[in-house]
Amino acid sequence: MSRGSSPDGASQLFPSTEAVKALNSLESLVNSKHYQELRSSVENAVKLATDPSNSLHNASYILGVLATDLFQHKYLLVLKVSVMICDASCCLAETYKL
Repeated sequence: MSRGSSPDGASQLFPSTEAVKALNSLESLVNSKHYQELRSSVENAVKLATDPSNSLHNASYILGVLATDLFQHKYLLVLKVSVMICDASCCLAETYKL
């Protein structure tokens, strides 16, 4: 991320050049005939990446969503549960300053 200023003088964050290139590459996969079977997964990844409410604070959740979307195996249920437990313990730790 890089910083910039808006016309009203407020500081704003902007994605790096590498991040913009990576997002453009991901978006181009939506129309690629080689990735048609993964189209919904790619669209979901783009949606998650461009959602301003997502950042490092919920990265484990985002990775869990993408992993369960891409890998529909039962063993990932264990991963999903462990991520939920980790998120819950992080919230508790933050709430109680552990």
